[in-house]
Amino acid sequence: MKTEKLVDLLEINDNNYDAVTDVLLNRFDIVGDIAFTDFNELLNFKNIENLSIVNFSLDDDFLFIIYKLRKLKHLQLINCDINFGIDLFNDLKISDLSLDNSYVDFNNINNKYNSVRLKNMNVDCSNIHTDILGINGSDIDINTINFDNIKTLEVSLNQFNNCTMFRNNYPVHIVVWDDVGESVVCEYEKN
Repeated sequence: MKTEKLVDLLEINDNNYDAVTDVLLNRFDIVGDIAFTDFNELLNFKNIENLSIVNFSLDDDFLFIIYKLRKLKHLQLINCDINFGIDLFNDLKISDLSLDNSYVDFNNINNKYNSVRLKNMNVDCSNIHTDILGINGSDIDINTINFDNIKTLEVSLNQFNNCTMFRNNYPVHIVVWDDVGESVVCEYEKN
């Protein structure tokens, strides 16, 4: 097992911390060794706006650290085991949240987001407050969405075609992506 310092992984020198705005951390390197473990090092980077975390088990200590990243706007969690309390999560001032195979119970989250994107998961969406809810690539039941809490819904073509709710009735602006999520197929305005 090897553990590298974040400064070494990001390939920056000590006096260039302020230039770092985007960080992607994967627990494993390309051959499967543990590559990074100390989230406290993130506190050296005061200008992080976009943080992506992959393949970690996250607890309250992690949440407390990212809470201190005052410029953080976009948080992406991929294949993460989430074991933190919701109270501190509610205090995060992020605008965009992306979860891929990383479950968060939204029933106790009071935040209003610019966007929430959910992939490879099934979660109750009735209490998500966001301008844009992206569920393309997920198994979310569209009937669990509270359309009063969102302005735009992004779905896959397959989800759109299989949802009888959308037959000439669009409760919010609907954006339909191709099934691989690479391009927009069509859009429907709220009616």
